[in-house]
Amino acid sequence: MPSNNSKRRLCDLGIFVLPVALVKIAGSLLGTGGPADASAAPAPAAVDLAQQAALAATSLTSEQLALGEYISQLEQEPFGDVPMYYEPAEEIPEILLTEDPIMIAVPPPSMTIQAIMSSSNGTTALINGRVYRVGDEVDESGWTIVEIDGDARSLIIQEIGTDRRETVTSGSQPGFPK
Repeated sequence: MPSNNSKRRLCDLGIFVLPVALVKIAGSLLGTGGPADASAAPAPAAVDLAQQAALAATSLTSEQLALGEYISQLEQEPFGDVPMYYEPAEEIPEILLTEDPIMIAVPPPSMTIQAIMSSSNGTTALINGRVYRVGDEVDESGWTIVEIDGDARSLIIQEIGTDRRETVTSGSQPGFPK
């Protein structure tokens, strides 16, 4: 009696040999013929639309002839009816810059100082639940921390790109009267 290993090998061999044998048998039953026996006929010569219209003038209506002329016109244009084609817009006016740009003041961010801590790594401030150091931007607001004063429990923030500064103490809001 064959072992399980030899049974498995015979089964694997059968999986690959069986389809090949079936194709060979089917080919012999169906006969020979196929792409080698095929032949091609020459393509008919292209006929111009004007010639087609002349040949079929008796069977084409005036609407069909007008449509054929319209198609011929479209083929002569540099751009056809395509979804991405658009008419060029009018010229865009040139933007004139003034000598003195207008600066828009960004209001200071709303912040609450919860704690100020000093360590050997420097001074940090806990603002609105997040830890900040000198040079950090507060909540991506356009304001950076310039100085943290642990003794006064305050910090100085500066608007990025300007000299505008605000002092914020524990229990106050920047930009508001103290």
